[in-house]
Amino acid sequence: MTQKGIDQNEMKELLKEYEENPFDPNRKNPADVMRIFFQFNTSIIPVISRRNILLGIITKEAITAEMSDIARFSSVSIDKFISKIARKFSFDELIPLVTENREFTVINLFGEIQGSWSRLQLLSACENESLTAENIESEADSQVEEQKIQWMVYHVLEHIPRPLYAVNEKGKTVFYNLHFEDMYLSKTGKAEVDAKHVETVLSDKSRNDFLHREGSGEIYFHSKDVGWYYEKIPMKDSRDNVNGYLYYFGRDINESVKESAFSMNGDSLVSILENVERSVIVKTLDECSKDTDAAAKKLKVPKNSFLSKIKKYGIVAE
Repeated sequence: MTQKGIDQNEMKELLKEYEENPFDPNRKNPADVMRIFFQFNTSIIPVISRRNILLGIITKEAITAEMSDIARFSSVSIDKFISKIARKFSFDELIPLVTENREFTVINLFGEIQGSWSRLQLLSACENESLTAENIESEADSQVEEQKIQWMVYHVLEHIPRPLYAVNEKGKTVFYNLHFEDMYLSKTGKAEVDAKHVETVLSDKSRNDFLHREGSGEIYFHSKDVGWYYEKIPMKDSRDNVNGYLYYFGRDINESVKESAFSMNGDSLVSILENVERSVIVKTLDECSKDTDAAAKKLKVPKNSFLSKIKKYGIVAE
């Protein structure tokens, strides 16, 4: 049976909710992974890294056997659990397992659905990739650290007083804040944000004007059919690879180009992010009576990273 496309209800489930911390490694558990087997009627689940590398494959038999000992698996973090049961398969071993499906739901080390791979993609990755168990464990550890940092950034984005919308490198929605939601609902009259509609509006070049701001040469865009004025900022990782785009909209969708004040009194987006990040840190420190351990824990970021931010912004924490 071929996996069907993700419907609107599933899309809402996959969208990262601000209140829940989508980057928390403890957000998922082994039962959530088991549920995928039945939801998509599949016998295997490939596990991939952030760089789209095949880390291993989970079979229904393997996860069932591991979950039979409730006391053992209930105390293990999801990334350690998946790393343990996801194993490498040779090309010949995998052939009998892929005959019933043309597409396979893929997850990351934290049990989060990352989309789907075709049978050909899976077989090719199985034949070409050769990560060791040590490599997989290292990959998991680095991703935990990255996700903690992302949660800090997520806090920052939610506090910026402008509509924001973010997509990954494939153009799929990963984030939008309350300001965007308010703007979208007031413009479209819909009861909720339709992520697929927004993705189509932003990705279709024929539906967007490419403009330059007078006097500065800065580039921005105008959506013809929705009426939004916005900037498009690439989101890059430490290797300078583009992992997606952040769409930064004018204060109000009815404002003219000259009045849209994209840069908030002349500040760049980087400056805005830094100002809001500093504000979030100061506010959290005040709430925690200047206790840096408690503040870092509340924001769910590594202590060393939190202290480096305090030093960067010259914040007095004592």
